[in-house]
Amino acid sequence: MSLAPSDRIGSGHSAQELQFASWWVRHRLTLRQIGYGGLALWVLVSWGYGFWVLFDTYALSYPKEQRIPARIALIAPTADALNLAAPLPLQIGSASTVAADDSRRHALAPVSNPNPLWWAEISYRFRTGEQEGRMQTTVLLPGQTRILGEFGLALNSGTPNISIESTTWKRIDPSITLPADYEAYKTERFPVALDTPTYSTDLSISGTSLGKSTVTLRNPSGYTYRNVEILTLLYRDGSVVGAQKLLIPLLSAGSSQIVEQIWPESPTGVDRVEVQPFVNILDPQTFVRPL
Repeated sequence: MSLAPSDRIGSGHSAQELQFASWWVRHRLTLRQIGYGGLALWVLVSWGYGFWVLFDTYALSYPKEQRIPARIALIAPTADALNLAAPLPLQIGSASTVAADDSRRHALAPVSNPNPLWWAEISYRFRTGEQEGRMQTTVLLPGQTRILGEFGLALNSGTPNISIESTTWKRIDPSITLPADYEAYKTERFPVALDTPTYSTDLSISGTSLGKSTVTLRNPSGYTYRNVEILTLLYRDGSVVGAQKLLIPLLSAGSSQIVEQIWPESPTGVDRVEVQPFVNILDPQTFVRPL
């Protein structure tokens, strides 16, 4: 009976097992030293980290932390001053309406910005009961009062209220003008003058009498303006009886422009015409750069 070949020798261990045993005997001391060295390194790092934490806590960070309450006390007056300098809320007047035709009315409301150093970007709409007008956006410059309106609003009944949906406050940018010089800046940047506006009802078209208002805008400055808003209000005995708004796409430097507006409702008894031009002089895009 033949025996199967075997790779085991001597006491029955294989050649690989004997090679590993020989390697272990030759390197056992080295491995033990490496283990002791790693353990010593771990202990050294742990103790070093612990000593560093104690040193940082009591020698480095503690003096800095001791100064924090003093800094907070120093900052508190500054925070109080900022709160005092924060913008005051907008002042909103009562809304009124003016007839546009048999089914539509113009809604108007004065809104004032009482702040000399802040201007506001606002979103607003007019509401009455469950009815609401479209959302509009505009700006109110420092110290400015504007008549905001929605024209041709379909109302079932009642007088609408103006609702300021959002307000974003912006402080006057010192790179554009110093706050103390804003009034001078305003006069210098938008010196547009108006001739006395007139209103008459002697315009006749196809036998129908219509009202017509006329005003001349004079721009003596060297600035050309984009999108000049013109709000025209007609008064009778102190009450607004007509309102229109138009947009002049471009008002050139050194130019004069006659603005004529036709009033189909032809209000009578008008004793005063008020024209309010407006551009955002704090927006660089308002001004057309010369070529």
